[in-house]
Amino acid sequence: DYYEIQCRTLPSGAFTTVGTTTVPMFSHTGLTPETQYEYRVRVVATTGPGPYGIVVQGETTPNLDIFNNPYAWFSVANITSAYIVALEATTIEQNGTAIGTLTAGQTLTVPATQFDEFIGTGAFHVQGLISNNWFTLNPNYTVGKSFAYGPIRNNPQRVSVYAFQDSNVTVTAGGVVVGSGFVSANSGTTFTYNITNVYVLVESDGLIMAAQTSNGSVDQTVLMPSAFRLVGFPSNSARVYPTQPGTYWGAGRADGTPFGGGYHEDTSSEGTIDGTGNQYSGDSVTVQASKPVTAASFADSDGSKAAPFLPTGLMTTHFGVPYVVERVTFANDGTPFTITTSNGNTYASGGSAKAQYLRILAAVDRAAGTLFTSDQPVGAWAEPDIQDQDEHILFGFNL
Repeated sequence: DYYEIQCRTLPSGAFTTVGTTTVPMFSHTGLTPETQYEYRVRVVATTGPGPYGIVVQGETTPNLDIFNNPYAWFSVANITSAYIVALEATTIEQNGTAIGTLTAGQTLTVPATQFDEFIGTGAFHVQGLISNNWFTLNPNYTVGKSFAYGPIRNNPQRVSVYAFQDSNVTVTAGGVVVGSGFVSANSGTTFTYNITNVYVLVESDGLIMAAQTSNGSVDQTVLMPSAFRLVGFPSNSARVYPTQPGTYWGAGRADGTPFGGGYHEDTSSEGTIDGTGNQYSGDSVTVQASKPVTAASFADSDGSKAAPFLPTGLMTTHFGVPYVVERVTFANDGTPFTITTSNGNTYASGGSAKAQYLRILAAVDRAAGTLFTSDQPVGAWAEPDIQDQDEHILFGFNL
């Protein structure tokens, strides 16, 4: 038995077979930049081929220098300093000026401002700080043209965007346009509005990154590209945001149970997933949708951030923390995994075929400069043990 993958170029190409695989993972190379593609997959068994599954669509990035370097980060959110940890040997530039050469596990702190660019010759992770508030920076793989979110408290709301192409950007909250404007390539801007508990859609005709903040410091989060499948933690709760009308979605927990008994349609506002424990002590969750969605965790009980769920296509294997954290948690969509730390300790995940996760609390593996390697692609989240103690996503890389 094997999977057969077919692809076509939009708007009018015909489906052709581009490969087969016996494992549920396939890479299609040699694509044309800035082109839309559709894919479909079927199982071919000894008794014959099955039906094709749902058709999924994707668009390749333009041929820009920033996408030719895999280790690039942008401070889309407003920050005053950046905390860096090297995942491997790397020389890092900030806005084109070299700021340090690090070996794996070394850390570095530098002054920084909004829309700064950090590029390395090797993989590294970076977090931002302003006052007592931690801000996640955007790696270059968080680019997109459509982002969904829903602020729940503390006006004013601010959506900052950084454009890689000349872009016309529109911010719609509760069906009302609350911000719009032209953002030229290689520049950023911020849209401000005053509204909560509504569905917010950020749309652009060019590639952008985006970040959301409430009242300057609350629920700061990278706005993630939408996807059909996400993984994350509801702590104590999470919300799912559709990007298109007529979206059906469902969620499966690490304890093996579905959320709500199946799929849900939500065309006008977000849907909620209750957590099974606060501070990331409960089950991780996998979200599956009929059309692309995003999701974010809220109500951690001792902080005020909104850590996003991660599209499963962006799960990676290597991570690090640039400062002491209270915990590090990992999750994926059902494949058991083992985490090995740079101290030589190993941890095995638990869960079910719906979702797997683990939570690391050992002091030695929460220190600044600790590195984490997974034997399977995963998502990762952490909470600083300094300053405001708000959870954030740990973006990683495959090395």
